[in-house]
Amino acid sequence: MKKRFLYNLHIMLSCVVILASLCLTATVCSAAYAKEASVEKIIACVADGKYKNSASVVLTQGEKALLCRFVSAECQDEPYICRIAAAAVILNRMKSNGFPNGVEKVIFSSCGFSSVLSNTLGQNISEEELDLSMQAVRQAAAGEDPTGGALYFAREGEASITSINFRAGGMVFGW
Repeated sequence: MKKRFLYNLHIMLSCVVILASLCLTATVCSAAYAKEASVEKIIACVADGKYKNSASVVLTQGEKALLCRFVSAECQDEPYICRIAAAAVILNRMKSNGFPNGVEKVIFSSCGFSSVLSNTLGQNISEEELDLSMQAVRQAAAGEDPTGGALYFAREGEASITSINFRAGGMVFGW
């Protein structure tokens, strides 16, 4: 009888955790896709975990802040999903052998990001922009990667990405 009670308690707690996760994911997904997706796509995001395809990454507060400013600068006037994707690209590079390890080293290496080249990283960014970007950074660090592991991104038509894996807004992501 005691084993049965513990088993039922375990099942009930598991359901509560799953339900809480779905509610959180629904909130995040709806914020991410509200501007560009239908209700059906938001529900699909929650149901299939479509973009949860990468291992989570632990970042320091300083790394999160730098990545947030980078994402804000690179993805201004783009849909929210581009922010998650741009953050994911930086994290993918950190995991890749062909790039430096660490947010700062990846962003400031000779990769030619427009905000670094133009020295506009973190300039004239509103609190609202920073909040959106920080949310995107957290999602990417938690493992969301709509690019499927891309290592490069650019505005459509501005760079030669040989294999485009993901498009959103006016940006492309790939290899």
